[in-house]
Amino acid sequence: PLPALIAAHDGVLKSIDLRWHADTALCVVVTANGYPDEPQRGTEIRGLDAAASDPKIKIFQAGTRRDDRRLIADGGRVLGVTALGADLAAARARAYTAIDRIDWPQGFCRRDIGRDAVALRR
Repeated sequence: PLPALIAAHDGVLKSIDLRWHADTALCVVVTANGYPDEPQRGTEIRGLDAAASDPKIKIFQAGTRRDDRRLIADGGRVLGVTALGADLAAARARAYTAIDRIDWPQGFCRRDIGRDAVALRR
């Protein structure tokens, strides 16, 4: 993805071999409790390996840092849990299943992401 972004910035996107797939993606942001006003920092996040064990899950870290081998929340918007699925409903279900595998009691996410769009498609 980065080469495509750089090519788009430089105005030479036609030089990139882009490949699309049929899956739908959905990303749910997991924030630290207290976000946006006073996010709780310094708490340990566990279970990312279990959450990302599905090859159709990618977890992007934003507000994190390492303390030895521990992953520590260090910001407001901490994780972006992105899932692929055959349709939006499948991607949504997969994203929330992955989130439920994360061991981080001090984290929070909205549980309605994609809900209305899924309902419209039924």
